[in-house]
Amino acid sequence: MPLSVGMWEQLVEKYRPSSLDQLVAHEDIIRMIERMMVKKTLPHMLLHGPPGTGKTSTIMALAKTMYKERYKSMTLEMNASDARGIEVVRDQIKTFAGHSDPAWRVETDKCTEDKTLPFRVM
Repeated sequence: MPLSVGMWEQLVEKYRPSSLDQLVAHEDIIRMIERMMVKKTLPHMLLHGPPGTGKTSTIMALAKTMYKERYKSMTLEMNASDARGIEVVRDQIKTFAGHSDPAWRVETDKCTEDKTLPFRVM
């Protein structure tokens, strides 16, 4: 019997890595992020890639490592392919980026090239 979408999402969240040490892929990227975190030189990041490559897991593990129980207030997750105007997306990102030291992620894996360009030049 196949899992429903809701059940699948619950399983994904239940077993999502909660620390950088639990991530099993992209070891070079994870180590670079860890070094920047320790040196306190971690920049705002835009992760781009196909679905299922670990963008959300990486940022959420980083946020949990850095911010512990405050991680939800220190992250902004958006799917830029949602049907909303680019101005709304830009405004939300700019407002959130005005917070002190946030970790954030914008998912652009289903966007057209013209929709992702504004994120690259922000």
